[in-house]
Amino acid sequence: VKKIEMHAFLRNGTGKADFRNLKLERGEYIFCRVKNRRKWFIKKCFGLMGYSFAGVCLTVSLYSIGAVLKSNKNIMYSDVSVIFQTVLILFLFTVMSSNLINIFSLRYGISISFLIVYSIIVVSTILTYIFQKYENIKAFGIMQRMNIMSNVIIAWNFSDKYIWYSMTYFWVLNLIIIFAGVSIVQNYEIGIKNKEQ
Repeated sequence: VKKIEMHAFLRNGTGKADFRNLKLERGEYIFCRVKNRRKWFIKKCFGLMGYSFAGVCLTVSLYSIGAVLKSNKNIMYSDVSVIFQTVLILFLFTVMSSNLINIFSLRYGISISFLIVYSIIVVSTILTYIFQKYENIKAFGIMQRMNIMSNVIIAWNFSDKYIWYSMTYFWVLNLIIIFAGVSIVQNYEIGIKNKEQ
């Protein structure tokens, strides 16, 4: 019996337009290739960025409003600056992790890809606290700066130097992941994998 598996790839904005070339043949869905995979992938990445930014803005706004209402204090300029920094760094982090999940899903499927990426995040978070404990040791201080979750925690990034470092760190990671994704998509057979059982 043939088992048909279709990759859930870059789910944002993926709908009728992307699957308009699907046709039914002998009870199987066949995915016809898009003419320019690179353009398609980059377009999906921009769509992902839009959804990520909207989601992060909504989440941070709700938390900020809740904090103001609970404290009964007015928002100061320094608070606005921290909120803005939080939005930017969480946005970059969200785009990075989402793109990793999408790229891994080409080979391992959505469920395993989520498990892989969130396992990396959990390990990175544990390392963050270990590095913090031994941050006076130079080697651990350097590893902390290279650790993903260390750069997500806004409370550690009060100085402009660390803020800009964290933003640059995530921009570089995102560019590497996007370029890698373009290369993988260009050479990968996206669509249906038929497996004999």
